[in-house]
Amino acid sequence: VVCTNDEACQYKSAEWQCDPRCICWVQRSVGSLIVDCRGTSLEELPDLPRTTLLSTVLKVGNNSLTSLPTVSEHSGYANVSGLFLSDNNLTSLGSGDQLPDNLTHLDVRDNQIQSLSEEFLLFLQEPNNTMTLSLSGNPITCGCESLSLLFFVRTNPQRVRDIADIVCTKQKKSFQQMEAFELCPSYVLLISCVVGGLVIVICLLTVFYLMFQQELKIWLYNNNLCLWWVSEEELDKDKTYDAFISYSHKDEELISKLLPKLESGPHPFRLCLHDRDWLVGDCIPEQIVRTVDDSKRVIIVLSQHFIDSVWARMEFRIAYQATLQDKRKRIIIILYRELEHMNG
Repeated sequence: VVCTNDEACQYKSAEWQCDPRCICWVQRSVGSLIVDCRGTSLEELPDLPRTTLLSTVLKVGNNSLTSLPTVSEHSGYANVSGLFLSDNNLTSLGSGDQLPDNLTHLDVRDNQIQSLSEEFLLFLQEPNNTMTLSLSGNPITCGCESLSLLFFVRTNPQRVRDIADIVCTKQKKSFQQMEAFELCPSYVLLISCVVGGLVIVICLLTVFYLMFQQELKIWLYNNNLCLWWVSEEELDKDKTYDAFISYSHKDEELISKLLPKLESGPHPFRLCLHDRDWLVGDCIPEQIVRTVDDSKRVIIVLSQHFIDSVWARMEFRIAYQATLQDKRKRIIIILYRELEHMNG
């Protein structure tokens, strides 16, 4: 770097000479090599120096370039930090992968760019990418394809320096002030349909849950699903009794010994006995059904006397039917003495 004054210097190298169509100098205040090739009818980039001493600012506006160059195609292009391509014939910015890694600003004003690709916008949103753009003067298509660009400039307005100057010609409105439904009415309709569909589904699921809440919880519990949400205690919270003891009156000797231990033990249980808790004179079959339904468990004192009792067998059948209906283990059987036969 050879300096003749405090502001401007020349960059000299045995491997590189400034293109005769361009003006090249080093701007000391910013530490950059300026290569100015504006208005020289270029169709491709000039050669640039390969150096790590300075970054390169390349000004190639008002030429005939039709596409962005790639790093591999041009010597020294990887060191470019500022790329000024206004007033050319660019129609696309590609995916962004072809741009130099150190590029901080890309000026593509007054070209023929109608939209930015999804890949390019994703490139701009990469974690370490802070590159800024100048886009005004391009015939941006203000349609559905520009929704991603609108969302990008809304969330990153500082990344597009001249966003206020980008105008939608058809709508005669600044692009920055456009709404999604103005760019793409069908997009808003789609969003409305999706949201409406979700609301309907949520409402139907809510109604279904309210109608079949207990059945759903029982099914989940029996299939060991969502046990954090449903427990056996919750399923039985409305039951009046912990257990209904079904026995023959001829086995009251066992009941008299069993009852105090269950009702007055360390963990007292609420028990129902037909001779103590049933209403006298009420219909026996109805009381059996009601008691089984109001009890978490049915304890069967199975003995020969029980088998020989018509009412005891009815209590067992109703408890068994309730178990099949709920698909839960509700019956506890206590085998009391040897059974002589199973008739009945």
